[in-house]
Amino acid sequence: MSAKTLEVDLLIIGAGPAGLMAAAWASRCKLKTKIIDEKNARVRTGQADGLHCRTLEIMDSFGSPSIAHEILGQACVIKEISSWNPKEGCEEHIERTESVRSGEEDLPGSRYPQVSLSQGGVEQAFLNFLERDGDMVRVERNLTPMKLRVEEALMDDHDAYPVEVYLRELAKDERAGSPDSAASENSATEVVRAKYVLGTDGAHSWTRKALGLQMEGDTTNKHFGVMDFIPLSNFPDIRISCAIHSSSGSIMTLPREDGLVRFYVQLGESSAKGSTFDRSKVTPDDIIETSRKILQPYTLDYSHCDWFSVYTVGQRLARSFSHLDRVFLAGDAVHTHSPTMGAGMNVSMQDSYNLIWKIATAIRTGNREILATYNTERMVTAKELIEKDRAMSNFYCDGPSANSKRYQEFREAFRDFVSGVAVEYSPSLLTSSAKISNGCGDGKDSQQHLQQIYSKPSLASNLTLGQRIPSYYVTNHFTAEVIPIHTAFKSTGQWRLLLFPGDLRNPTNNSILRTLGHKLSASTSFIHTCTPSSSPIDSVIEILTIHTTNPRTLVSALDLPDIFHPWSPTRGHDYFKIFARDTENGDDIYKAFGIDEDRGCAVVVRPDMHVGYIGELEDLESVRKYFERILKLKGEREGA
Repeated sequence: MSAKTLEVDLLIIGAGPAGLMAAAWASRCKLKTKIIDEKNARVRTGQADGLHCRTLEIMDSFGSPSIAHEILGQACVIKEISSWNPKEGCEEHIERTESVRSGEEDLPGSRYPQVSLSQGGVEQAFLNFLERDGDMVRVERNLTPMKLRVEEALMDDHDAYPVEVYLRELAKDERAGSPDSAASENSATEVVRAKYVLGTDGAHSWTRKALGLQMEGDTTNKHFGVMDFIPLSNFPDIRISCAIHSSSGSIMTLPREDGLVRFYVQLGESSAKGSTFDRSKVTPDDIIETSRKILQPYTLDYSHCDWFSVYTVGQRLARSFSHLDRVFLAGDAVHTHSPTMGAGMNVSMQDSYNLIWKIATAIRTGNREILATYNTERMVTAKELIEKDRAMSNFYCDGPSANSKRYQEFREAFRDFVSGVAVEYSPSLLTSSAKISNGCGDGKDSQQHLQQIYSKPSLASNLTLGQRIPSYYVTNHFTAEVIPIHTAFKSTGQWRLLLFPGDLRNPTNNSILRTLGHKLSASTSFIHTCTPSSSPIDSVIEILTIHTTNPRTLVSALDLPDIFHPWSPTRGHDYFKIFARDTENGDDIYKAFGIDEDRGCAVVVRPDMHVGYIGELEDLESVRKYFERILKLKGEREGA
């Protein structure tokens, strides 16, 4: 029987956290998507387990019911981290030397804590979301890829499906083990023709190997045992995350759901770098026995081991995250490292989150230039991950040190990056600069194009171009509901133009905003030319207004131009786009962003919540140029 053929916008190979994040995003962006996995079910035990505040923000952005809230209902919240070191005068025993607040929810503009939950629990939350979402993106299991072919002549054809992937359904006797790598192409059961392919298929990525991409880096001779178990112990911080250094080795602990605790235990070193370490001989009892020596004078036993493994410390990175901007890689498929920093699953999911809206934009507009920013933006993040993981691995492998005894000071160098809030993307097609950029594309025309648009970051001095916009409370002008501004940034693929006009009782401010409204409403404005005529006016670029009038009821917002509260003949006005600053539930958003309310400003927020542009409130020309170079004019698209 001949293989069936399917055409899709996006094929995702691998249904771990990075692949499921991509599937959720693709579902919300209405992409025709197929996601496959060799395994017959999600992860049941073990693997990654730490989630940081930025990841939870992203999960919440997919809407209600919230993936983040489902996870928080099961996860263990990490509120404190204890540092333990050899006891003064009794080196074979340990003592607590510091207690450090985890405090990710205290970071500027953050609202979620650090939590821990098994990778299987995270995957299930995404699977539940896909089941609820209406676009019928479902994981298809027991499918293995066999061949990938890229038709380079079709790369620039917007309507083409230039990537072919041959798939084979695994036989029942293969599903418990490894697929038969010797199976011939003729055994393929399906041929998928895709506009784009994303490989999220792990450290041994088939997709990466099919592209001929190599991982570069090294593996050390240092080995750790990792174990999820229910501890029986008199160690006082057994339910606190700990960094433990002793004369017998090091342990990192993480409390988990259902009474579990994860231990990362230093097992020692091979006799020489590159020598063989027989992981198969390590048992849970071996890990516990080593832990007992490190934890002296405290006792340790266990009643149940949920999962254990052994890893060798190493850091490796692929040279590129994409091939011809048609086949992409994310997560462990392009960067591998130790789990000691607890950032891997988060960075992997944020890879996917950076990419999928760009694919959706390229499909909708025909502008493929933005796809090159995936490699440039995420490569920098991955390199920083590798560097910081190497430093953190050394921290645990090198034993008691000045850093271990000043843990809070040491941790400060990692916290913002690990939390995800400090990730910053350099100037590019998507992120304007206060000074001339060298561009991110190839050729003089691309660079000249980028140099036409400059931001004025001093107008919002506490925002950083290229970073995710922080979240502070605002009050809905019409409903009086107080919300974090992030809840208005749903992951639907929309861009946001934030207007900060100050106090609308001021005649000048009011006049400026009304003039802006009339210009934005005009049929020649970029709001119209970047939006398909058959779509709602806010479906591509959503305008959100945040004013400082107090009390807000002194302004009749419905008297403002309709572009600020679009009218629908079936639903009436949109009452969820105008806000007043809130001063009773934390920081004033104007002060938090560093905005002078007498001058105001405009801020463009990308679909992934990163700041793309900051400019004068009245400078619509620069905003127009910013959007038109990314979201091609409707007339150009229709005539293409």
